[in-house]
Amino acid sequence: MYSDASKAKCKECSKVYSLGNVQPKLQTVSGLKGHLASCHKDAYATFLKRAMDDGADRAAKKAKLNDIALKQIMPNFVQPSMKDITEKRLVWSDDNAIAQRIDKTRRHAAIHSR
Repeated sequence: MYSDASKAKCKECSKVYSLGNVQPKLQTVSGLKGHLASCHKDAYATFLKRAMDDGADRAAKKAKLNDIALKQIMPNFVQPSMKDITEKRLVWSDDNAIAQRIDKTRRHAAIHSR
């Protein structure tokens, strides 16, 4: 690694490339990747293989963690079907306070929308 925090040195030919910024969150390696792709094809192929393997490992680990979390949070969860949802409609009696308030709001909206 080059001593300047905003630079990186190619391990194949020792050329120095800018990372764009001194702050790690604002750095990019696109110049170094482009250099590898055009000048060191074997090293670039190795880089791509490692990146794909790392990505697959991360995706598998994330999926496993999500599965574990779901089982802990909702161990007996079963997603309802549309039929289940439509059959389980809540019916309120006419003297229910909530039903009366909804009816009043609907009447008010119908009157004032004309």
